[in-house]
Amino acid sequence: MKPVDEVVRDRIAPVLRRAGFQRRRRHFWFDSASGDRAYVEVRPFKLGFREAEFFVDLGVQPRIWADWLGRDGGETRDVLWADRLMVPGRRPPMADHWSFDLVDEPAGDLLATELSARLPEILGLLDPALLLGYARTLPRPGRKISVRPEIALAVMLATQGPSDELEQSLGALATDPDWVAFDTEFVAFVRGWIAQHPADAQD
Repeated sequence: MKPVDEVVRDRIAPVLRRAGFQRRRRHFWFDSASGDRAYVEVRPFKLGFREAEFFVDLGVQPRIWADWLGRDGGETRDVLWADRLMVPGRRPPMADHWSFDLVDEPAGDLLATELSARLPEILGLLDPALLLGYARTLPRPGRKISVRPEIALAVMLATQGPSDELEQSLGALATDPDWVAFDTEFVAFVRGWIAQHPADAQD
């Protein structure tokens, strides 16, 4: 077994299992009752200094975003909100790179502690209203999102059902000269998604 997989087994999997995550090798996910999904994925990144060297990717994929990305069939792990688990005390540009030997018990304990501390935030963003609130703060330094802020806002507004604000957002996207082809398809998708999922949109 590779050192990184020993770390996953001994330090990461127990934390996520207790929180209700499912696992496939280095990939973990948690589904909310409404079909929104939280991700944690361990990605090896070897520099050769320590036995186990890796990133811990964090993400939230609202159901509507999964439907948009998978509209032509198939599944995707691409997320709307994305971040990484940082190493306390480490400076950029490698502040998110975990690197330690298996015998380093304090480092392993720190990893488990930091991951456990981030779970309330990650799982909290499975609430569409909270993720909408987050999207309203964009753009802002330190905010983590995988798409243009106006797209993220429209996506999360759609989860709340029809509204004047959503119409204004979609109208702005439909007339954006820089993204005509993408935004035209996206706007049509959002309108169709709301019509097909009235029970999923909140008043």
